[in-house]
Amino acid sequence: MKLVEIVSLLKADYIRSNLFPYVIGLLFATVVGHFPIALLVKRLWLTIGRTEQEYKRNSWLPMIVGCVERALYVVASIKNDKAPEIIGAWLVLKAASNWSAWKNGLPKDRLLRNDRTEDNHISGGSIFDIFMIGNGMSIGYALVGSYLICECRKNVPNVAHLILVPLVLLAATVWLWLITKKHREK
Repeated sequence: MKLVEIVSLLKADYIRSNLFPYVIGLLFATVVGHFPIALLVKRLWLTIGRTEQEYKRNSWLPMIVGCVERALYVVASIKNDKAPEIIGAWLVLKAASNWSAWKNGLPKDRLLRNDRTEDNHISGGSIFDIFMIGNGMSIGYALVGSYLICECRKNVPNVAHLILVPLVLLAATVWLWLITKKHREK
């Protein structure tokens, strides 16, 4: 490949039309989506009785899985009529690995709250609910990332949609986070 060809590939028109939309969509889904989802899921875990120490000890791997799955969902949903099957298969794999926790629940560190010892068990139903909320949010951020890619690839993208659609999802995430705040014991 000649230097002239390489330079022509790097021209602004090529980047805007071919690379830029994917960077924007994938960054929104994986990086921007990571922080609100992680904060929401953390608050949900703390609400049902996990301690801060337990959460920190056990959260790094699910965070990585969440970023990978959002990137997978974005790539699968761009011009792919099999996206629902791909997302469904991924969720089945995740569900199978969590089946025991949903069935039996999890032990938790004994907590002393309001001068009384709390139950030493987190119900499987609560764990499943957090799983569903986290996955629903991951799918939402991935689909918005895909939408951003498609919209940015247009000759004349709708700037209002490029701003409004992600803001609506971020606002919904903040709203869920605020709802959980009033249910958490201090």
